[in-house]
Amino acid sequence: MGVKNKAHTATVNRLARRFNTTPGTDGQPDIQTSDVTIEVETTATLSAGVKSLLDVEGPAFVAVTNKEGLTEALKKTKRNRVGVMDPQGEIVKQSDPPLEIADE
Repeated sequence: MGVKNKAHTATVNRLARRFNTTPGTDGQPDIQTSDVTIEVETTATLSAGVKSLLDVEGPAFVAVTNKEGLTEALKKTKRNRVGVMDPQGEIVKQSDPPLEIADE
């Protein structure tokens, strides 16, 4: 969904490896598995990314491209079901419904 830049591409590729999938193509979520949908966003594209996830079934997260974006992402998702992940894919705010993480 977000503007494609180096940080976006690096974060998408990192999360694709973490969730054992391939990045989405244009018009698709950045990461989508049977368990979770993730849009990777910069602070400039957070609003659009969160909006695109509001009607997604199952766990949905916006992942930021840098730690500095976490505060803004938490503000944008405070009153909705969308969760927040840091650039490494660590959950900062759980989605509703939650993503069930298998013990590693």
